[in-house]
Amino acid sequence: MLLTAITAALVLAGTDHSGLVIEAPSVPENRTVVVDSGGGIEAGEATGFLSGRWQVTNRLALTAGVSYLRGEAGPNAGVRLKLVDGLTAGVRLKSEGFEPEGAEVEASMIGGLSLGKLDLMGSATVGYGEETVDVEGAAAARTTFSRIFDLGVEGRYRGATNGTKHDLVAGPAFGVTFAGGTVRVQALAGYASNEKDKGVAAFLGLAVYN
Repeated sequence: MLLTAITAALVLAGTDHSGLVIEAPSVPENRTVVVDSGGGIEAGEATGFLSGRWQVTNRLALTAGVSYLRGEAGPNAGVRLKLVDGLTAGVRLKSEGFEPEGAEVEASMIGGLSLGKLDLMGSATVGYGEETVDVEGAAAARTTFSRIFDLGVEGRYRGATNGTKHDLVAGPAFGVTFAGGTVRVQALAGYASNEKDKGVAAFLGLAVYN
């Protein structure tokens, strides 16, 4: 009876739930506000983020947040437009870019596809800073088990086009979405590397939907 009650409270993650290193192209049905957060260790360095998304209309969304990487924290704000179901384009202004010389403007494409219980997501981003250009690619695949847990793999690569900086994170991830689809907890443990070091990647995240 307890297992039945727990199962009834959980929902499939799908491509409308972001991972820890990749954003989802859409928000869950009947939800207009999403708050994502996460943090952990990436090759011996602390990293984290807090972001919010307001789905103004079916196609238009506004985003805002703050990220922390390599000892630098900075706010960001952006806008996202759904082109077709499962494909979104976005523009974001960040006070600190991948290379922390100053502000950066990012342009991104984010896509998702569900094949039965298999959910696939991918994104491509280009960032234009004051002195550098950086690129980012991320991908994720996840599936669900007994409508309770979802298990998959996520990966992300970022790098400056001049070769001065890069980082890579990849590993298995799992999540659970409960409370009628309003709360999601997820974790990732895997491998991380950058131009200075390599080591363990370990992240924990919490998302709230309204």
